[in-house]
Amino acid sequence: MIFKIIKLEWVKFVESRKNRLIFILLFLFLTGIVFYNQIEYKNYFEIQEKSMIDQRNKAKGALRYISVIKENNKEYKENPNEILYLKNEEKNSLTLEYYYKDFKIEDSINMLKAKNKKFENLIFGQKNGFIKAEILKARGQIPISLMRYIAQNNYIIDNEIEPKINPYDLNGANFLLILLKGYTPIILVIFTVLLSMDIFSSEMEEGSYKVYYTQPISRGTIYWAKILSGLLFSLGTLIVLISSFFAIISMMNGIGEYYYPEAIASSKILLSFTNNIHNLGAFMIVSRAKLIILGYLLMFIVSLSSIVLAVFISIISKSSAKTLGVFASILLGNFVMNLFLKATSLVMFYFPLSYTNIEKVIYGEINSSYIFGITMSILIIALFSIIGERIISKSDLLGGEI
Repeated sequence: MIFKIIKLEWVKFVESRKNRLIFILLFLFLTGIVFYNQIEYKNYFEIQEKSMIDQRNKAKGALRYISVIKENNKEYKENPNEILYLKNEEKNSLTLEYYYKDFKIEDSINMLKAKNKKFENLIFGQKNGFIKAEILKARGQIPISLMRYIAQNNYIIDNEIEPKINPYDLNGANFLLILLKGYTPIILVIFTVLLSMDIFSSEMEEGSYKVYYTQPISRGTIYWAKILSGLLFSLGTLIVLISSFFAIISMMNGIGEYYYPEAIASSKILLSFTNNIHNLGAFMIVSRAKLIILGYLLMFIVSLSSIVLAVFISIISKSSAKTLGVFASILLGNFVMNLFLKATSLVMFYFPLSYTNIEKVIYGEINSSYIFGITMSILIIALFSIIGERIISKSDLLGGEI
């Protein structure tokens, strides 16, 4: 009987105009990522060269400003550490500017060494207040990220591995990595939620739920069959599309190097069930394949919990519009927290949707725990699924009790 319900749900899923539109939008979103990546790949060295010129000029300008103040104010005492930081920033930026301007494969190891010097100097500058944390954040160079780059670069240098300088080199492995970065995971989660959130509410709004509930089938059976359908179809759609893009890209540009080393948060961070404030900045080296597996496992579990939560809200509200509004508010709250809360905040550790920041969780850039995020998501799935089943089983969906 469950399979008959799933089959019926599949027909409804495929025939839904809303789902067809979401499928098209999801396809366009993934296509846009590919094209954007190609543009970034072509322009990477030019953009980085301009960035180094800009950073070198700012350091040079700051040194001149200090020199002018010193000349006009005999009582002014310069900070020798600040002067050292600015001179190193100017020199390191000039060195990297040279490498980016005329990049050669044989220079790649020396380029990594130059990057490490620049990153170490930026960390020194941020610690001593010579460069604002907001500026580094805007550049995507928060101190923990810089520490991770240094750890990864050192491993590559020590083991004489050929570095991959351009992060936008599009192949199968890189495509899968791109989908784990930035806001892309949460956007993908939103797509899965949109595909599944109305499996109950749409029928309640239309009155078509009577087709099910007048049949000699237990409400529990109907409930679990519909939940399973929502999870299978929404996540299945996402998996099929990602797999298709991966296959096409791999055939065109190769699968990529799955053994390439990646620095991620240490195991004491990933496997901790407690506050990780004091552990941030510890890293371990794993293969790119392991990073991808960890990332997609977390995204899969978080997607499941988000779908179940959205379905539960739809059961309570009996309205797709209200469900969308509530879930959008939760997502907005997550976005605001990412903007204004510190990476070390305990809220980041305990708020479920903060684990949609797959990249930050696995790289150890926020106060979080991989295993705690998965455990919390599983508990959400179990709790809200069971409560939802109780509500459906006890209510006649019109306000009366049976």
